[in-house]
Amino acid sequence: MVDQFEDSDESIHVERRNLTSAGSHPMDNGDFTGAIVAELQRSAVRRSFTSSVRVWLRLAAHPATARRALITALIVGVVLIAINHGAAIISGQFTRSRLVQICLTLLVPYIVSTVSSVATRSELGADHSNDEQS
Repeated sequence: MVDQFEDSDESIHVERRNLTSAGSHPMDNGDFTGAIVAELQRSAVRRSFTSSVRVWLRLAAHPATARRALITALIVGVVLIAINHGAAIISGQFTRSRLVQICLTLLVPYIVSTVSSVATRSELGADHSNDEQS
């Protein structure tokens, strides 16, 4: 399909192809070339995802990130434990399920802090690399 737009005195021709409809992809000519290209694209996405996960884990394991998350988890976690489980702990109702709940109460602020720190470090790294390219 060709659309024509008027811009000043010139005509601009823009060709739009619907590559999502069946049979319209340039590689879709009945041989296995299209399948190879599709597999290479999927493989690149998997490598990109794996690489992203490795980078995320490396940033999450950074000593400053882990230290900040641990401090946050202890402060916020102790407050939440006191609010949610204080009366039960004082009255001696300390069960295995309550221990699991307390561990989860500590884990949640640790995870939130870690995710936040990794996001910040990623943004700062991206900003730093953009500054170097300028």
